[in-house]
Amino acid sequence: MSSKSNPNGEPDPVQPLAFQDHLVSLISPTLRIYISAAGISALTYTFGFLILNDFHHAYGLRAAESDIFRIKYLHVGIMFVSLLLCILFPILVFQEILRSKRVFENKKKNMKEAGYHMNRTATVAFGIMAMNFYGVLIFAPPGHFSDWRVQVPLLLTMLVPFLAWLTLLRNLSRDQLSLRQKQRLRRTVIYSLLVMAVFLVGTRTYDLITMLWPAGVWFLFSAIMIGLCAGRIHTLEKESTKIHSQETKAKKEDVLPKDHHLRIWFMAVSAILMCFFCLTVFANGIYPYIPAEKGGGDFSYVGETILRCDIQSKVNIPHKLVAYTNNGQFVSKPLVLIEATDKLLYFADASENGGKAEWKRSRKNHPQIYEIPRSTEIQIEYQP
Repeated sequence: MSSKSNPNGEPDPVQPLAFQDHLVSLISPTLRIYISAAGISALTYTFGFLILNDFHHAYGLRAAESDIFRIKYLHVGIMFVSLLLCILFPILVFQEILRSKRVFENKKKNMKEAGYHMNRTATVAFGIMAMNFYGVLIFAPPGHFSDWRVQVPLLLTMLVPFLAWLTLLRNLSRDQLSLRQKQRLRRTVIYSLLVMAVFLVGTRTYDLITMLWPAGVWFLFSAIMIGLCAGRIHTLEKESTKIHSQETKAKKEDVLPKDHHLRIWFMAVSAILMCFFCLTVFANGIYPYIPAEKGGGDFSYVGETILRCDIQSKVNIPHKLVAYTNNGQFVSKPLVLIEATDKLLYFADASENGGKAEWKRSRKNHPQIYEIPRSTEIQIEYQP
């Protein structure tokens, strides 16, 4: 680091690197990527564990989390993070567009000439496309994708923005589109994607409306708050970096507001608290509407299970679950497998409290759970 001269002609002392800057400089870029990937994976795994813990406690399961290492935690965490990113990414892009627009207006420059090509229409279109695909991938029941009423809207969801992009690309080079025509084309894309979204949710309207209010609205609100806090933190960090890199005689502490770091911490703590709120809302109001076949908590489409065991065996079926005896065996009622661990199986009566299709709608509809140890003396028949 080279030293600079002060007004008296004496060289300024070389400022040493901060400890964190020195530590980061010792880590190679490849190692930073691996560390970041490991941190994101661990955080996603933790999210999945917390969501399943809340969900199981709502059903009265107390020992289901005895197995700490389960791939299902990572799967559930990925579903949560994916939904959060579908909302967060457009918000962060919107904030960056507005911030850049304000900066370039002050400098009397054009954003496109400076290399900024993102616009609000493209951001909204991306958000709707992401939610359309997420809804089919996560919330659609088994076999739903093979329906032409789902395949056609998904195909149009991909084709409409692509064709609009080709139209703009072809005509912009020839200057054949006026500003009004561009705006009309953008509105057409947004309206078309919204229509496709309506068609995609049309087959599960009642379930999705039940999920959207109040859980979906609260999840959207908290995700927006997280995005606003994250965008504000990014802006404050940019201000700090910009002032730190400027060659000025004034000290950094004199240029930045006195509560600059306090504002960053305030936004970070707010984002963390809202993230925990998001987890709770997802676990209790959104996760129960994801089909169990896809790792969720909706047992409406799960095949029923029949248990059989000898009357004289040491491990028996709970008497409340026995339907009849046959050839010296207890035969259970049709059951639903709620959860399975290495040592325990958790079952519920498939017809209890209005049936398995009603369990997701309210905690009052949750069935009684029966814990049965894994044993070779109990035969389990899984029905499709």
